[in-house]
Amino acid sequence: MVLTMTAHFLRNNPIHPGLNVRVLLMLSFVSGLVYGSQVVVPPKVNAVLGKNVTLSCRVQVDTNLSLTQSSWERKLPTGWGTLAVYNPMFGISITPEYERRLSFRSPSMHDATIVLEDVGFADIGIYTCKVATFPLGNTQASTTVSVIVEPKVYVSAGSSALIDGGNETTVATCIAERARPPADVSWETNLYGTSEAHMQDDANGTTTTQVHYTWQPSRHAQGHTLTCVVKHPALQSDFRIPYIINVQFAPDILVLGYDGNWYVGRENVQLKCRAKANPPAQHFRWIRLDGEMPGGAEVVNNSLAFMRPLQKNDSGVYRCEVANDIGLHSRDIRIRVQGLTSLQLTSLLLHIQRDLLPSHWPLRPLKWPHSLRLVGWRGAMNWLNGRQAGWLAETSRAPLTIHCPIRSGYVIRTGQTKFTSTIENTTCDGVLVSTAVHCQPQSENCLREYWEQNKITAVQ
Repeated sequence: MVLTMTAHFLRNNPIHPGLNVRVLLMLSFVSGLVYGSQVVVPPKVNAVLGKNVTLSCRVQVDTNLSLTQSSWERKLPTGWGTLAVYNPMFGISITPEYERRLSFRSPSMHDATIVLEDVGFADIGIYTCKVATFPLGNTQASTTVSVIVEPKVYVSAGSSALIDGGNETTVATCIAERARPPADVSWETNLYGTSEAHMQDDANGTTTTQVHYTWQPSRHAQGHTLTCVVKHPALQSDFRIPYIINVQFAPDILVLGYDGNWYVGRENVQLKCRAKANPPAQHFRWIRLDGEMPGGAEVVNNSLAFMRPLQKNDSGVYRCEVANDIGLHSRDIRIRVQGLTSLQLTSLLLHIQRDLLPSHWPLRPLKWPHSLRLVGWRGAMNWLNGRQAGWLAETSRAPLTIHCPIRSGYVIRTGQTKFTSTIENTTCDGVLVSTAVHCQPQSENCLREYWEQNKITAVQ
C-alpha cells in the first residue's frame, strides 16, 4: 500500500527521473515480506539409523512472484553439492548417487519436502532447501541432520539361582545395546533391592548401557515382577520388558483333616499333607513319633488315610515329611481319639437293634451290670452275639430296658417296641456306627431328627 501510494505520488509529482527509480527499488526491498518469498525448514532433524527420514521444506511465495525451481543441496568437504531439483516446467532431477534413496514427497510451488531412505552415518550433515523465484532470485534455509541409533533392548537373568534366605545376588540385568545417544535405563519394582548402571562406548559413537538389579532372595517374592524400562529418542514410547522372579525354596507344609472331634468309631478320616515348594516337592513321608504306625492307616496321594473306624490307640503324634531339591521340612500334628459318650452308646445300641439284628429275632429285656465295658465295635458285637440264644428262645417282643442317669427320661418307640432309658453308671467305650457320624457335633435335636427319619420317635 505504501509502495503504491508513493509510486502514484512520484508519477504525479516528478522531481527527477533517476531519483524516482531509486526510491521505488528501495521501497521494494523494505517491503519484501509482502512482495517476496520465504523458505521454512526445521533447524534440526534426528534420523534413525536404517530408517527413512523426512526433510520438510515449506515455500511461501507471494502472488506477484513466480517459482522458477526448488532444490536441495548438501554441504560436503569439497563444497556444496546439489542432490535434487524440482522445476514446474521440466520436472524432477535427482543426482545418480541418491536416485534410489531420495524422492520429493509431493512437489509443488509451496512444498519442496524430500524423503531420504535407509539413513546411514554418512548422511550426517547440513542440508539446504533453496527456492528460486522471479524476479527476486534465490531464497534458502538450512537444517542439520543427525543420525541416532535405536538400542537393542533385552533382559538377562543373573548367573546364580535365587535361593530363599541366600546372600544378595544379581537378579537380572536390563541392557540397552549400541544406542546413540546413550539410552536411559531403569528398573521398576516394589522390592527393596538396588540398581547399578554400567556404560560402555562402542563404534560409531554408540553406547551400551547395563543396569544390574541386586536383591536378597525371599520366598515371599516368588512370582513377583521386575520391569525393565528404556527411554530413547528413537523409540516412539518407553520400551518395557517384564521379568518374573523365580525364587527357589524348601517346602512350606500344611496338615489338614483333623478338626479336634475324632472319636472312637468315626470313619472316613484322613490327614492331608499339603506342600508349597519350588521346585515342586518330590518326596512325601508319614511317620508316627510316639509309637508304631497303627494298622489300617495307609498313605494315599500324600495323605494318611484311616481305612477303618477310628480306635482309641490311634491317638498320637504324626509327622509329614516333604523334600525337594532345596531341602526337607516336616510338620507335626497331635491327634486325640475320644471315647464314646452315653448318648453315642445309646445311638449305637439302637443302630444294632434296628439294622444289624434280623427282624425275626424276638427281643427280651437286657440287664446291664454296673461294671460292663464295651471295648470298640467288636466288643459290642461280641457281647450282643452272646445274647442271641436268649433272644431266639423268647417269642414275646418285650421292651429293651436301658439305664442312663445322664440321659434319663427318654421314651423311645420303634414299631410296636417300646424302649425305656434305665442304664445306670455304665462305662462306655463302644463304637458309634451311624448316628454319631451323622450328628456332628452331638446334639439332642440332631439325634431326634435322625430317629424320626428312620421311623423312630423320641419324647422327653
